Amino acid sequence: MKRYLKVYLKMLAAHIKSLMQYKFDFLIGVISTVSLQAANLAMIWVIFQNVTQIKGYSYEHILLIYGTALLAKSINHIFFDNLWLLPQRYVQHGEMDRLLTKPLNPLFYLIAERWQEDGIGNLLVGLFIVKDAVAKLNFEFTAFTLVIYTIFILMGGLLYASINLITSSFSFRFVKVFPLIELVHDLNEFTRYPIYIFDKFFRILLTWIIPFAFASFYPVEALLDGFKSGYSFIIIPFALLFSLLAYRIWLWNLGAYSSTGS
Repeated sequence: MKRYLKVYLKMLAAHIKSLMQYKFDFLIGVISTVSLQAANLAMIWVIFQNVTQIKGYSYEHILLIYGTALLAKSINHIFFDNLWLLPQRYVQHGEMDRLLTKPLNPLFYLIAERWQEDGIGNLLVGLFIVKDAVAKLNFEFTAFTLVIYTIFILMGGLLYASINLITSSFSFRFVKVFPLIELVHDLNEFTRYPIYIFDKFFRILLTWIIPFAFASFYPVEALLDGFKSGYSFIIIPFALLFSLLAYRIWLWNLGAYSSTGS
């Protein structure tokens, strides 16, 4: 573990050093992500100009769900964004061969080779939204609730990464897998709203099969009800088990990889 940490910190330091040489690009990336989230928030605001609640959930509740999802997505965006490049850059262009010749786990190198600073914009917007929403809901964080909520966010980020890992790993078996990756990823847009507004099929899909709801709605529900709901106790173990499943699927698909020979 120490060896992995040492290598990762060295790669991260090199990336930050490179980033400092292109500060304007970094600023543009952050501004673009902030602008995108501002557009999404504007759409939610427009919806609530016509209604006061959605299935009993107020505008502030929706903001808290959205902000929680955004914080989890920012973890995935910053640290695991290189998974998006697996199908084309690493599989089709043969760079996976390079990772397989390295002394450490190839998945570790795949993740560590890219640190996406654009995700900082999502992180900042998510923090602002959550801070604003909890203030309007008259909710006060204690040391305990803040620690648990932070863990939920980290688990949410792990879930986003695990879902992406599963879909992208199928590029070892199939050529045109990117539409599948995008389709599954776009389902996370549904989780900016309470899961209970959807029919049974979508509730099951977004909870147990493509579990984006565990990165957005259920953490908020647990936070606001004082961690009394049944889902409060399974968010962390579910995220860890799902990530283990994702890794097993990665290994299974990796076994089908065939070098491009280039």
